[in-house]
Formats: sequence, structure tokens, C-alpha cells
Amino acid sequence: MILNEDQLADIRQELNYAVRYKETYDEVYDHVLLAIEATDNAQIIYTTTVTKQVIDEEFGGYETLKSIEKDSIKLMNKAMRKKHWQNIRQFFNIPVIGFTLAATVAAYFISGNMEGRKILLGFVSVISVMPLSFLLLKRLVIKIREWYFGVFTKQSLKENYILIAALLSNSLFNLLNAENHRILMNGGVTMLFFVFYTIYVLSFFKLYQDEFKMNIAR
Repeated sequence: MILNEDQLADIRQELNYAVRYKETYDEVYDHVLLAIEATDNAQIIYTTTVTKQVIDEEFGGYETLKSIEKDSIKLMNKAMRKKHWQNIRQFFNIPVIGFTLAATVAAYFISGNMEGRKILLGFVSVISVMPLSFLLLKRLVIKIREWYFGVFTKQSLKENYILIAALLSNSLFNLLNAENHRILMNGGVTMLFFVFYTIYVLSFFKLYQDEFKMNIAR
């Protein structure tokens, strides 16, 4: 059975109250649509009733669904942490290790004098705040779109770990500022900071682009 736009809107409204995160919403929404498409009933059906029925049968009811959603946060964070380290390790595997070596060699020569170390630390200072700045800018764009166009987007589960990773980068930046003088006096430490932050920030944006799906049906 093919649903009209009003029926689809009823399903979306029901699910907006039922779940908090986008991944859960997408999962339940797909299950509801598949359940309705599988029926041979050509008459007008009450989509809200069908939605509640699918949630009861596939997910054990609303309260169980909310509990599953909470557990999914832990699973998602674990999966993203693992993926983040995989992204970092890729910089030490062929062929990406070529980039890492090139960056290390360049940093080695640049950090040979005080002015070069200042340049490297200046670069690190900029890229260290990029993850958090990116998330804040993206959230601002979403809010503006919601305000002007009425296009509302549910929060993504993966944003939990993404925010933690961005805050870690920013915290390390604050530590860098506190130890700025000592770092400037040591070319090796400056080089390591540069290589570390370059890899960390690039792996962060790679992680942000990765897709994470859930299978929460019982």
C-alpha cells in the first residue's frame, strides 16, 4: 500500500514523540513503512495506530524502545571510538603512511629554529579548535534552517562521541597554550605536536563522514 503525504506526516509526528535520536527514528520509520507496504489493505488506514502496533511488535513498546535507545548510546560511542582509532592507525599504514612521513620530515626541518617552531605551533593552534568550531557552525546552520524553513532535524546519536572528540582536541589546545614556552624550546616536541594534531584532526573529520547504522528491532 502506498501512503499519501498526510499519512507519512502522521507517522513522522508520532515518531517524533516516541524517540529522541535520528538513528532510532530512521530505524523505526523504515520498519513502519515496510509493515504498511506489506499489507494488501487498499482502504484508508490509521497510520498512528499502525505505528504504535509496529512499535509494540518489533520493539516491545514505547518504554522498551526508549530503553533500547539509551543502550544504543553506549554501543554507538564504543563503535565510534573503535572507528576513530582505526582512522588514526590508517596514517601509519600503506599508502597513507607516505603522507605521515612527509609531514614528519617537513616538521623536522621547520622546527629547526625558533621561528619555525612558532609557525608550527601557530598551525597547531588553528587546527586544534577546528573540530569544535565546525560542530558549533554546523549546529548554528541547522538552527537557522529550522527557524526560517521549518525543517527540523533530530539529534544524531553519533554527535555524542563527536562532541567528546572535539572537546578533547580543544582541551589539548589549552594545555598547549599553558606549556607554550617549554614546547618552543624543544624542536622534537613541537614536531610531535604538529604531527599528532594533523593526524587527529584529519581522522576526526573522516569519522564525522562515516555512516553508523543500528539494528534495534527485536
